[in-house]
Amino acid sequence: MQQTSSRIVQGLITAGKLAEAERQLVQLLSRNPNDADLHNLRGVVHLLDARFDQAVHHFTLAVRADPLCSEYLANLGNAFRRLNRLGDAEAALRKALALSPDHKEKLLFDLGSLLHEKGALAESAVLFREALAIAPDYPKALNDFALVARKLGALRRDPALLNEAEACLEHLQRIDPKFPALAVSRANLIREKARLSAAG
Repeated sequence: MQQTSSRIVQGLITAGKLAEAERQLVQLLSRNPNDADLHNLRGVVHLLDARFDQAVHHFTLAVRADPLCSEYLANLGNAFRRLNRLGDAEAALRKALALSPDHKEKLLFDLGSLLHEKGALAESAVLFREALAIAPDYPKALNDFALVARKLGALRRDPALLNEAEACLEHLQRIDPKFPALAVSRANLIREKARLSAAG
């Protein structure tokens, strides 16, 4: 019964019917106040509805009920990130990653993206490389790694990093030529390579 209810709520969330999903989750949680999966789903509804404080609250309750679930920790980390609580976000994502989850490449990407946001470019690049070693056709990881490699290449005046960024964008062009940020990423890389070449 509980699994059926969770599937129904997940279907409502997927269909974008957040108010109906919220209504059902309130009813379900009134009968099962410590159910980790229901709190996680309610957190997802709040996250999608940009109610980030409430999302953190419900993801925290989910993690408290099941501290070994990497999905709940990852969701908590992403909710913290939306509140610009980057230290808390990093801690939650690192805990999720330490649990060796099924979708490790997504967590590596999320943590790499967060570290990029914090300015930790070298560690971010390492995590993006790890994500791409698992899922070499992951478009967002290809694009974001190219961005980080371009920035690192410029800072270190390292043409090898710029070439690595270019290889990622060429691969992205082959697998997803309509990727939204591809044209901008390529233009920025061309400019950076020209600047480095001119600096000699």
